[in-house]
Amino acid sequence: MPEITADEIAEKIVGDPRYFIERCLSIVDPSLQRVPFIFNPIQSKFYDAKSERDTVTKSRKPGISALVSAIFLHACMFVPNTRAVIISDEDGATKRLFRRVRDYLGNSVLAARIKRESDNEIFFTETNSLHGKGKIGGN
Repeated sequence: MPEITADEIAEKIVGDPRYFIERCLSIVDPSLQRVPFIFNPIQSKFYDAKSERDTVTKSRKPGISALVSAIFLHACMFVPNTRAVIISDEDGATKRLFRRVRDYLGNSVLAARIKRESDNEIFFTETNSLHGKGKIGGN
């Protein structure tokens, strides 16, 4: 099997969110160990079937939120002018989801160039992209 070059790896990281996620990101597993973010069967099924606009009715443990957060992060890092927002009807849940994005960034094998970061948003210098959090509902 021919070896893959550094340029080919870089191209795959930029062009293939799954390749980026599984090779560059890590996640804390249920036993509280940091492990590579390798898709579980439910995440793989969702990823293979996803579209531009998906609504997911789900229980809390299959990892869809973790996956979508990682996909949004990939877009912000590599797709110019991306606007990704994590929203929830519960402020605590929104904060937890946004902390996960920060964890991905802090533990990624690739460093992202951040221009501005606050409690509510991260602005990516090279792509002019923004990843933020918001809240739906009236309370």
